[in-house]
Amino acid sequence: MGQLRLLKPTVVLLSGGAALRLSLDITMLQTVEVALNFTSNNTTLPSEILDAIADHIRLKRNLALDRVAFEECHQSANETCNEFFLRLKRLTETAELCARCSDE
Repeated sequence: MGQLRLLKPTVVLLSGGAALRLSLDITMLQTVEVALNFTSNNTTLPSEILDAIADHIRLKRNLALDRVAFEECHQSANETCNEFFLRLKRLTETAELCARCSDE
């Protein structure tokens, strides 16, 4: 029988970018490396990678669905007027409503 050897636990400190890459699934990792052109030896900040991912996903969203979400938006019971206004403002931006539409 083979001997059981206990290994000392080791701690590996990772740079922010490496830690981020380890947290991504394989599909998103491929997107980051191929579509967004961030390689593993790149020294890009994690916040820059996350911003690029957000922009990439935003381009994949459907504008019509964003407009439907805006039209169907209602204030929830526990939401303040200011919170509701800010949420509507964000939806206005993602739905790309014209200035006249967003003022009405």
